[in-house]
Order: sequence, then structure tokens, then C-alpha cells
Amino acid sequence: DNPALSSHTSLCDESFEDDGQPGQAAFAGLDGGETSMTESAESCLLDVCGLIQKLDSERKQLLMEHERDEQHRHWFYKQLKTITQKMEGLQHSEKFSVQADIARCQLEMEAHKVQGAMQEKLGSGEQSKLRQEARLDRIRNLDSEIRSLQVKAKQASRDVKDAATGTMLGRD
Repeated sequence: DNPALSSHTSLCDESFEDDGQPGQAAFAGLDGGETSMTESAESCLLDVCGLIQKLDSERKQLLMEHERDEQHRHWFYKQLKTITQKMEGLQHSEKFSVQADIARCQLEMEAHKVQGAMQEKLGSGEQSKLRQEARLDRIRNLDSEIRSLQVKAKQASRDVKDAATGTMLGRD
């Protein structure tokens, strides 16, 4: 597993009990009026966790797009390297021949086609660089937002537990 693709939602999951619902066991047997504060905290927790999952999904999508571009770039450069090696092999031949000249022209045309396909697929070098920088900036922002929301989720989880405990203590 790639650590860069790791999910940020796991910290949110720790706020939930086994059935996936936040603090439901603590609400059992409480009257409707007694649970309003707890339900508010629970709703906040669900909202925060939902937002964390949405942001994490966007982050994963950006990382997959980056990886896809890198794979394409690697493939194009590998093709160009192979063509270059073939051209160097032709240049090392000591004799000039029409066949070698034709082969060299074909390899040059093939290289231009690969370069054109690469530019069509990935854009110019500058476009590719700007796109990569924009993705990385967005990923950094998403990471920051997710960390902030995780703090809120932990606080909301504590609020759910505190509200449930306080309500339960008030009944005694």
C-alpha cells in the first residue's frame, strides 16, 4: 500500500461504535427531550465525518490523476529513449547507405509522433508543471482541512460521550 494514498477517514471511524453509529448505545432508554443535546453533537459528528470522507475522496482522486500522468510520462520517455538508441545505432555504422538514411528519417518521424502524442496527452512541459503544482497545493490544503476536521470530530465525539454521560447522570 502506498502511504500517500492512505485514508484520513480512519481517525473519524474511531468515534463510532461497532454498529457504525456514534454513541447509540449511550442513548438507549432516554426520553426524547433528554437526547436533544446528544443528538446535536451526534449530528455534528456525522457532518464532520462525512466532510472528512468527501475531502479524503478528492485527495485520493488527485493522487490517482498524478500517478496516471506519471505513468504516461514514463511510457512516452521510454518510447523516446528506445528511438534514440536505435538512431544512435544507425549513426555508429561506418557506411552511408540509402537504407540507413531512410531508417533514420523513419525514426525521426516516429520520435516526432511520440512527442506530439505526449504533448497532446500531457500538455506542454510548462502546462504539466503548473497542473502538478496545482494538484500538490490542493492536496496540501485538503490535508490541512482534514486535520482540522479530525480535531473537530474528536471534540464532537467527546461532546456526544459527555452529553450522554451527563444525561444519564441526571437521571440517577
